[in-house]
Amino acid sequence: MHYVSAVAFDYEDEQYVVYAQMIDFSSVTSPESDKPTNKLPVYVGKGTGDTVASAYNDLYNASQLRTFHGHVGAIVFGEKLLKRGIGNILDLLTRYHEFRYTAWVFGSRESLEEVLSASPFFNLSPIASLLHQPQELYKQKSIVAPKMLRELVTDIREPGRTAHLPSLGLDQSIWKTSMKPTDLLVYNGIFTLHSYECNGFFPVDDLRGLRWLTPSTQRSPLTLRDGNNVYSDLSLRHPKVKIRAEIQDNKITYRLQTKLKANVIEVIQPIDEREMEELAAEQVTQEILATYQKAYEQGVDLFQLEHALYVQHNRWWQEHIKGRKLVLPAPEELNIEVDVNVSTSGKLKLQTK
Repeated sequence: MHYVSAVAFDYEDEQYVVYAQMIDFSSVTSPESDKPTNKLPVYVGKGTGDTVASAYNDLYNASQLRTFHGHVGAIVFGEKLLKRGIGNILDLLTRYHEFRYTAWVFGSRESLEEVLSASPFFNLSPIASLLHQPQELYKQKSIVAPKMLRELVTDIREPGRTAHLPSLGLDQSIWKTSMKPTDLLVYNGIFTLHSYECNGFFPVDDLRGLRWLTPSTQRSPLTLRDGNNVYSDLSLRHPKVKIRAEIQDNKITYRLQTKLKANVIEVIQPIDEREMEELAAEQVTQEILATYQKAYEQGVDLFQLEHALYVQHNRWWQEHIKGRKLVLPAPEELNIEVDVNVSTSGKLKLQTK
């Protein structure tokens, strides 16, 4: 029996395309001292068909043995498929008994075959990569939140909610292997989905404000600036987020509140703790506004404002919004409240001016 470790789906030339990744699972359980000296092979198969099921059947033609999907840990959707809609793909993934709801899900603009073929450092198994263990990097630098299949399905089916789907790219510019470029997986943004269809894409640089309104954020860096002056680097942690929708005379206003704790990582110029907190709060506010501006331009409810309205004023939502597209408030109409508290300066005391 062959064990599939990841699958990918796309739509090309009016046909569905299915990719399957298989690896040698014996390499996953090898002890650290028995690390392989050669790069482990990654097997990637491709099938096409008029339906997803027929594409799978095409893939099976040369599979040699029966393939089992109970160990699928990652699912990737191509951009063309996302724009077409993934309703029937999710139907298959949630209907077929071998697939599990705990698989990580991603979108990608890259060649899906190359994404599934990318290998991590030290000739380790592809299981030790961003594709199969995205939560490990997120614990250290929280920019794009990982998502499981069950979370994606819940977000899509929940009224008033916009689903965020992490996007994977390939990068050769950061790490090299013996001075040779190496394709490594990176987050390059997120796709947003509403009612099973993609309605936007946001590169990582446009998402800096989203992390401060994401409760799952573990820690994320912030370089403290005031004009041309750089004062310090902070690590902001565990935001406590509240999004409130208020209605008066049938006009909706939104209040976005976030409280963050900060660790001082590096001090470039002496600065008072209180001034540091005020500058950090101001900078976080500006990042939130900048990200919202990008979403506003695309007409995407990136901050889940409609869901806050749906939960907090359900009857009003049923009467005025259900079945229609929410009119997003202009950025200047948002009420944003940010509180930053410096909880530790590390092993050194904070030097003041």
